[in-house]
Amino acid sequence: MTSIYDQVMSTLYMVWRKRWYGLAAMWAVCLVGWGVVATIPDVYEATARVFVDTNTVLPRIVGAESTNVYRQVDIVRRTLVSRPNLEKVIRRSDLDLTIKDDTDMEKLIADLTKNISVKEQGGDLFTLSYRSGDPSRSDQENAAVAKRVVTNLINMFVEGNMEGSRESYNETRRFIEQQIQDYEKQLEEAERRKAEFERQNLGYLPGDANYSQRLVNAQTQLQDIEFKLQQATSSRRALASQLASVPQTIPGAMFSMPGSGPRLDPSTTAGRIETLERQITDSLARGYTDQHPDIVTARDTIARLRRQLEAEQRAPKKNVADPMGQPNPVYVDLKSRLFDKDSEIASLAAQRAQYQREIGSLTSKAETIPGIEAERAKLNRDYSVLKAKYEELLKSREETRVASDLDSKTDKVQFRIVDPPEVPLKPVAPNRPMLLGMVMMAGLGVGIGLSFLLSQVHTTFVSIYSLKSSFPGIPVLGNITAITSEQQKAQERLKLGLFAIGFFGLAGVFLALLILEISQQSQAI
Repeated sequence: MTSIYDQVMSTLYMVWRKRWYGLAAMWAVCLVGWGVVATIPDVYEATARVFVDTNTVLPRIVGAESTNVYRQVDIVRRTLVSRPNLEKVIRRSDLDLTIKDDTDMEKLIADLTKNISVKEQGGDLFTLSYRSGDPSRSDQENAAVAKRVVTNLINMFVEGNMEGSRESYNETRRFIEQQIQDYEKQLEEAERRKAEFERQNLGYLPGDANYSQRLVNAQTQLQDIEFKLQQATSSRRALASQLASVPQTIPGAMFSMPGSGPRLDPSTTAGRIETLERQITDSLARGYTDQHPDIVTARDTIARLRRQLEAEQRAPKKNVADPMGQPNPVYVDLKSRLFDKDSEIASLAAQRAQYQREIGSLTSKAETIPGIEAERAKLNRDYSVLKAKYEELLKSREETRVASDLDSKTDKVQFRIVDPPEVPLKPVAPNRPMLLGMVMMAGLGVGIGLSFLLSQVHTTFVSIYSLKSSFPGIPVLGNITAITSEQQKAQERLKLGLFAIGFFGLAGVFLALLILEISQQSQAI
């Protein structure tokens, strides 16, 4: 502990011996520093706060999104210090009167970019500020310029939001109108293709009720006809078996069927014609139409029989005697019923062929149905997509129109200047009291540092401890105390007084400058 104390005291003593160099360095540093601080021009700052109100009632009623409004305001805030806007600020603030060439313009734009500040507070409150500290202007001129620049910034901030919003809506409406026209053409073409496809494949698609119903009806009718045809075939075989066991003639004259008038022999051509005509009459009476397959078949048979009858009438007649008598009525009736059954079988066979052709046509069409169905699904999908996009564009156009009218005819966004810009009365920079104190501290540091450095360069032994530490192993016999006279003591006291005057004089100058600076700042320009 004693060695540390001796070392500290030795160091302080050596620094004290070089105190005059330190004092001179302190004066030099302080005087130079204070001079530099005095030459720094005052900087005046004008500030304004603008409140952006988007919570009006009307935008919420019509469905306008305030998020888009905030985004628009934020974009204007970010682009407020762009070069075109700064050039407008320069012209409106009359700063271009001092510009001589492009170099001056570039310097002025760089100064504005550096000193203009646009800050956001809470999303709807913006602070705009500008610092003016041109040494070529007076303090009053710098303060006035700061206010003019901030005022023009506020005007451009409001105008930028209004103009940007209107231009944005106009561009959006033009784009939407163009898109609607394009989609109208595409939608009309899709509708035309869809209608043409449905016309070409009408009634043959599996999903269509017409196709399914036709196929089911044809299959049902075919089953019924097959059943009837089987019944008719069985009945004919029974009639043919009965007819084979009945004689053709019996003794006697004319005969007639019970409940009916005289009839021709059904075995003759004329009798067959008469039987078919009776069948047609009965069928029409039951409600059949002329297009019914039974009636069509019967008439075709009658036409054929009439031609056969005409041929028989033109042929030479033979006188053939009937030694057996008159035709057997039972035989004739069975023969007529057999002929009716043949006609029924022929009609059912014709109907069966017709329904088989229809089912074959529908079934063959079904082979191409997967491709047709895929094409129809593609057409419907394309049409649905185009229609949905078209309706979405129509809705967007209406929303854009309402929003545009809202911007042009109402105040969807309200700007209120909370703190208007004013001419600053006091400079915001530089902080001369702080700079003066920093210079004073720097002078003290430089003075003490220089004294310590010189003490280390010009070393002397001021104590037995420093001598022993410098020459270890060599014994120190003792020390002799210096004997000073009264004259030497007086000289030492004089030197100490002069040093005190120099040091406290420097401190006094610092205090005087500090008081002067504070008093000047308390006064308005």
